[in-house]
Amino acid sequence: MFRRYGIRSITMDELAGQCGISKKTLYQHFEDKDSLVSTLVEGMIVHAEKGCTIMNQQAENAVQEVFLSMDMVEEMFEGVNPNMVYDLRKYHPAAYSLLEKHKTEFLYDIVKKNLRRGIEEGLYRAEIDVELMSALQLYNMEFAFNPPDHIKERYSLSTLDMELTLHFLHGIATTRGERLIEKYKQQRIKFQTV
Repeated sequence: MFRRYGIRSITMDELAGQCGISKKTLYQHFEDKDSLVSTLVEGMIVHAEKGCTIMNQQAENAVQEVFLSMDMVEEMFEGVNPNMVYDLRKYHPAAYSLLEKHKTEFLYDIVKKNLRRGIEEGLYRAEIDVELMSALQLYNMEFAFNPPDHIKERYSLSTLDMELTLHFLHGIATTRGERLIEKYKQQRIKFQTV
C-alpha cells in the first residue's frame, strides 16, 4: 500500500484492515507508524544488500553487474508512488536516515568496487577518479529517487535510474566497455519485448 499510494496517505486503520487484523493487533507489533515504516525500510535494505552481493558474484564483468543492478532497481520500484521517498524524508526521518546510511556506506562501497573492477577488466577508463565517480553515481541515484516535480510526472523511478546509469557508464567506459554496454542494452531490449 505504501508503494502504491505513498506513506502519508495510508493510515494504521487501513493497514490493519488490509492485513485482516485489528488495529490493536498491529499496535502489539509496532509502537506506531514510524516504527512500522522503519521496520519495512530495514527489510528493504537487507533485501537490497543481499541482491547486490549476489549480483556481484554472478556478474561476468563490471558492466554486466551494473545492468543486473538496473534490473533489480526496476523490479524493486515497479509501481512505486514517486511520493514515497518524499514522504519518508518529510514524515519519517528515522526511516529515511536508514536509507541515507545505506546509500553513503553500503552503496558507495559497492559503486567503488564496481569501478575498480571495471578498471582492472579494462572496461572503464583507468584515469577516472574512483572516489569522485562513486560520489557522482550516488548523486545520480539520489536524483532518480527524488527528482523535481516536472521530471517526476514524466518518468518512472526505474526509467530515471536506467537513463542516468547508462549516461554514467558511457562516460567512464573504454571501447571494450562500450561494446559490452551495447550488448547488454540489446539483451535487455530483447528480454523486455518477449
